[in-house]
Amino acid sequence: SSRVLWTLAVTQFKIIMSGPRNVQEEIDWCIYQIELGLKQPNISKDQAEDSHRTLKLLKSDKTPFPKKVHIIRTRFSRDLQKLMKEFPIPKQGEEQPTLDISAKEGASDVKP
Repeated sequence: SSRVLWTLAVTQFKIIMSGPRNVQEEIDWCIYQIELGLKQPNISKDQAEDSHRTLKLLKSDKTPFPKKVHIIRTRFSRDLQKLMKEFPIPKQGEEQPTLDISAKEGASDVKP
C-alpha cells in the first residue's frame, strides 16, 4: 500500500515537472491568496488556524513538493491556471478582489 502511494507520488511529480506551467509560480500565487484571506475582517478562528497551517506547509523547504501540489489543488481546485489569470498577483500599489476559499473545498467565489 505504501509502495503504491509512493509510485503515485513519483508519477504525479514527473507529470508536474514535465508540464509547461511553473509550479513554484502557482505556489507563490496560492500563498498570496491565503495571506489576503487572512486580512479579511470576517475570517473565523478555525479558518485562520487552517490558513496558517497551510501557509506554514507551503512556505517550508521541508514539505515535499508533491504534498505542496496536493495542498494547492485541494484548496484552490484543479482549475488553478484559470484562477491565476482572472486574479493575478497585482503589481505594487494595485488592489484586487480576493477569492472565498472558506465556503467549500475548491470554491472560487469572489469577494470584493
